Amino acid sequence: MIAMGFEAKTTGKRIADIRGKNNMSQEKLAETLSKSVSLISLYEGGHRVPPPDVLYQLSELFAVSADYLLGLTDNPNLSGGLPRWVLRLPPPIGKGIP
Repeated sequence: MIAMGFEAKTTGKRIADIRGKNNMSQEKLAETLSKSVSLISLYEGGHRVPPPDVLYQLSELFAVSADYLLGLTDNPNLSGGLPRWVLRLPPPIGKGIP
C-alpha cells in the first residue's frame, strides 16, 4: 500500500484558510453546502473528513482542486501538476534499469 500523506488536519486547515481568504463565515459556508455550522467546524478542526460530494462542492465553490484540499498537492490550481504521492512512486518494473 502506498502512503499518500493524507491528514485530516491538513484538509481542515485548508478549508478554513480558503474560506477565510474568500471572506466567508462558517455560517455562510454551512448554508451554501446545506450543512450545519457544527459539521463545518468539525471539518475545519480536522475531526471529520468531508465526504467526496462535499469535497467536490468545496473545490467548485472555491475553484481549487480536491487534491489541494486533501493535502495531496500544494498547488491549489485545478489543472496544476501531479500530486506529491504520484511523484514518489517507484519507476515501473523494467524501466530505468541499465
